[in-house]
Amino acid sequence: ASAQHNFGIIGGVNFSSTNIKEFNRGTMTQYHAGLTYRAKLPFGFSIQPSLLYQVKGAKTISEGVDSNTNVGYLEMPVSFQWGPDLILFRPFLDVTPFVGYGLNNQYWSQAAGQVNNAWGGLSRWEYGVGVGVGLDIWKFQVIARYNWNLEELSKDASLSHIAQTFKGGKNFNGVSLSLAILF
Repeated sequence: ASAQHNFGIIGGVNFSSTNIKEFNRGTMTQYHAGLTYRAKLPFGFSIQPSLLYQVKGAKTISEGVDSNTNVGYLEMPVSFQWGPDLILFRPFLDVTPFVGYGLNNQYWSQAAGQVNNAWGGLSRWEYGVGVGVGLDIWKFQVIARYNWNLEELSKDASLSHIAQTFKGGKNFNGVSLSLAILF
């Protein structure tokens, strides 16, 4: 029975950007780390909730002014996996809805300088879904996933620099690569 359930640690990198169409935008490399629990189910299925500290961000250029935005979330993704157990390894498909709460943020631009934890006009809540592939090898698990954040980041663009940048339903999307060690 112990082989059917595993606790573990998980961490990795995020390559996130924003869906802002009117700005030149770039990918920002950030990180995530936390705890995970996997329960194996019949017919190759498993469910794997995690509790992560996840940093997402974006680089933007508007009218020649560079800016960087980072938001750190306490996030709970729940991974639904399916894949055949091939004895030495298990490849799987992954669908992962998630919800998160913003703990901190940082905004830097050439025009405004650096601003930390300015939540005026920003939603702290986020939710979305990720789709990816993974591989279990012994006690290790590797997952590559594309994440769509569906929550609007800016609620009132008049209140902060970050809110002005992300007005009109803009948020963070991107690829995450994770490595888990399961005990």
